[in-house]
Amino acid sequence: MSMSLMCSPVFDQATEYSSEWSKEVEEIIPNLTVMEGKPFTRREVELELEGKRLFIFYGHGGEDCLYGSPDEKVVDLKNIDKLPKETYTMACSSAKKLGVEVWRSGRMFWGYIEPFIFTTDSLSEFKQFANNGIKLYSKGSTWSTALEETKKLGRELSTMLSNDGRFIASIAMGEDAENLRLYDEYNYPKESTCILRRIAIKLFGSRGWAISRRGLTQLGRDPLGRGSNVSTLERD
Repeated sequence: MSMSLMCSPVFDQATEYSSEWSKEVEEIIPNLTVMEGKPFTRREVELELEGKRLFIFYGHGGEDCLYGSPDEKVVDLKNIDKLPKETYTMACSSAKKLGVEVWRSGRMFWGYIEPFIFTTDSLSEFKQFANNGIKLYSKGSTWSTALEETKKLGRELSTMLSNDGRFIASIAMGEDAENLRLYDEYNYPKESTCILRRIAIKLFGSRGWAISRRGLTQLGRDPLGRGSNVSTLERD
């Protein structure tokens, strides 16, 4: 029985590249169910996710979603309960909000907090970086070790690209490595769009995510019990 699902939709030039990169994953993950080469609907992906332990996605993403086609989100904040225990993504920005909520639901998420950038003069290097985490995991590494090694690889590739005169590729690779995130029981999100949440995280670590909105409001009124309120010029 297949315990893993990989979805790599194709509906534009960028997804043609990401789908091509994903073919290497097919060779290393045993008993892998593969959805590739065309657009997919939310319903199609949800049906294939049933009973899976690992979900791998290569394609377009947003801060709160993964796209199966230009107009349809196959995963977003409304159906994260359909996701399995572990999700590995190579998609723009999905760790920023989607990944956080997946983690808060008790699941693991691998992804990026900003757009994944690559250049066509260095496709093999970006493929190597994008696939490194899942390759290490398939060989027995923990996700934490895979994260550490993949970030290290990204920095090394960035230096190599710079030395080779591919400066735009070097900058892009460095940004991708910096924006890569893993959220699991050992690695919690440290960024938030809410300033009070950010304060709570700095004060209490991962427990800062468990504070309710009401609790955050109370925290803002007197975060350290010293009669000092938190104010901001940031607009909602």
